[in-house]
Amino acid sequence: ADKSKFILISLKYKRNRAKDPIIESIQRVSKPGLRSYSSYVELPATTSNTRTLILSTSKGLMTSHQARNQKIGGEILCYIW
Repeated sequence: ADKSKFILISLKYKRNRAKDPIIESIQRVSKPGLRSYSSYVELPATTSNTRTLILSTSKGLMTSHQARNQKIGGEILCYIW
């Protein structure tokens, strides 16, 4: 299989609670019928360290924080918290 078409997500659990996962939820934003694009200036702010926005950019997949630092926008794929 072509590995470039897959995202590998490993589950991680909180240290003091073996059954509580770090990733509580993933919310898909872009869908095949409705794509959601944003410039780096218009990226939604993720104020909490527990919430992450994943983008597909011309330089590959990255978080909104990385995209703002590199000043590139892209397609908003999902929120992870």
